Amino acid sequence: MVVSLDGKSTKADESPNLWASVEDHGFFNDLKKKIGVVIVGRKTYEAAGKPHGDGIRRIVMSRDGPTPREVIADLENRGYKEALLVGGSEINGAFFSSEGGSASGGRRKLINEIYLTIEPKIFGAGLPIAQAMGLDVSLKLIKITQLNAQGTLLLHYHVQ
Repeated sequence: MVVSLDGKSTKADESPNLWASVEDHGFFNDLKKKIGVVIVGRKTYEAAGKPHGDGIRRIVMSRDGPTPREVIADLENRGYKEALLVGGSEINGAFFSSEGGSASGGRRKLINEIYLTIEPKIFGAGLPIAQAMGLDVSLKLIKITQLNAQGTLLLHYHVQ
């Protein structure tokens, strides 16, 4: 995700594609190529425009579609070990608040790591990175990277 300094993932109706730094776009594109599978919400997919044959497998989710647990189970059945969640506030909240069953009978989280770019901008209004009732997620910082001279920061977290 990319957010403003005041924690907004949106600026009015503008896609982050219009306000995120070139360095963030570069990191994001490299990560997509490395992972090769993107799970995206319908609104984010439509805002991003049609992909141009980049070889990335995209799973577009909607409220009427499969649950986050079902999407992850299907990807695992197809042999995928990881996927990149490229969502907005609603889909991120759905993945954070959903838990998947494990072979040992316990519960497991669906999001293991977060890459969060903080752009040195303040919007004052907009959506948070995730919204869901009762959401309470703890993170552990792995690494901070300054992406440019303006102070764009890339934070890498492990979800606990």
